Amino acid sequence: MTIGFIGAGKVGFSLGQFFAHGGLPMTGYYSRHRDSAQEAAERTGTRQFASLEALVRASDAIFLTVPDGAISAVYEKLRQFDLTGKQLCHCSGAISAQEAFPGAEELGAELYSIHPLFPVSDKYVAWRELTGAFFCIEGVGTHLDWWAETLAGLGAQVRRLPSEGKARSLSLDLLDQWKGMEKDGKWRFTSPTHVVLAFSKDSTLALIILVAMPIITLLVLAIGRRVEPLWKISDQFCDKQNDLVRERLHGIRVIRAFNREEQEQGRIAEATRVMAEHIIEANTKMGLVAPIAIALMNLVAVAILYFGGSRMQSGISAASGGDIFAIIQYLALVANGVLMGGFAMVMLPHAKVAADRIGEIFHATGMQETAKGAEHTFRGEIALDHVTFRYEGASEAAVQNVSMHILPGQKIAVIGGTGSGKSTLVQLLLSFRLPTEGQILFDGVSASQIDRGVIRKNISCVLQKTAVYSGTCLLYTSPSPRD
Repeated sequence: MTIGFIGAGKVGFSLGQFFAHGGLPMTGYYSRHRDSAQEAAERTGTRQFASLEALVRASDAIFLTVPDGAISAVYEKLRQFDLTGKQLCHCSGAISAQEAFPGAEELGAELYSIHPLFPVSDKYVAWRELTGAFFCIEGVGTHLDWWAETLAGLGAQVRRLPSEGKARSLSLDLLDQWKGMEKDGKWRFTSPTHVVLAFSKDSTLALIILVAMPIITLLVLAIGRRVEPLWKISDQFCDKQNDLVRERLHGIRVIRAFNREEQEQGRIAEATRVMAEHIIEANTKMGLVAPIAIALMNLVAVAILYFGGSRMQSGISAASGGDIFAIIQYLALVANGVLMGGFAMVMLPHAKVAADRIGEIFHATGMQETAKGAEHTFRGEIALDHVTFRYEGASEAAVQNVSMHILPGQKIAVIGGTGSGKSTLVQLLLSFRLPTEGQILFDGVSASQIDRGVIRKNISCVLQKTAVYSGTCLLYTSPSPRD
């Protein structure tokens, strides 16, 4: 009996060392990751195979120690080779040998599932701890007893399982419960459905869930109500802090000119302090939700186990052990739904504050960026027809009854003092703002009828205040001697 491994991850690495130190004859490893296969071969005193076919020819038993999702793909490749008399073994704890290797018997192969119930954390030392570990085996073939005896001889505890449902014996028929949950898949993720399913197993035990869930829900909502105003205040102060920082950076020269650095730093620090206090208080209260809810859920689970076991022992209930564990699973699913719903309700203030700020921007005067007009081919003629613009809340117009006609190639200078409306006029020409009265025409067509992007594509300007964006400038430095 010679053993080869496909896959040299933690499981294959550890299991190979376990077999090699136990004296089982091994051929070696094949893996897409050649370095891993080479290292595993060196550790076990075997060889690294360059191809699947070579490993199949050299090995009597072929272990697929690959992720569960890759078993099917590897098996399809193995079907290309002669598998007569070969033993195909996988190490998944989720599927049976027949599910993993459909049609393998017709190809003359034996099929087994050999699954160590052991978490492999360190592949270099974990193989030593496999002695005494629990191995579940099942399959179809003449070597099932041989594998059970061999593993037991290496010091492992062996449990043989029926071929249908590897988890049956260890989980007290939980596989049947899972199959029941899968029948109506579209409903299985809803909390009310889980309660109904729990009642289908044992109505008395399900009543415990029905009584406990409202208590947990009320707890989450009660804490949520205490936290909601804290989130609102913290978000408001966060917004205030951002405004303060932005304004101070914008007016840094003015602040320095009047020697106001300490005072302005104090205002920002105060806003930060208030925001941080409310965030800490909100998070502290929110942090109580999960531990309290989980503690209550665990108490409910203990109650279900106690009463369920007592009812089974006395013969009052016809529920099996699997039914009890299934009800506990339903409890966990219901509680998870309640907690997620509660957290979502608590976080709504965050979303509301953000939505309100976005709404302010969308409803701001003069920000009709979504307006789309027609395409237009520019010739360069611009006309202002009695254009007036007044900022919201202003008593006087920034631009008052301006009319002019600019021909293509003509040079026009707009001269005026500070606040006379020169910048506003440029914003009107760029359609950043729309005239309160009158209209602007490009080649005789109103600007309101032309797509904003087309207007800006045909007008160039140098603004008074320019923003520099990361990645648009090159940093020139003197080359170092190493260069």
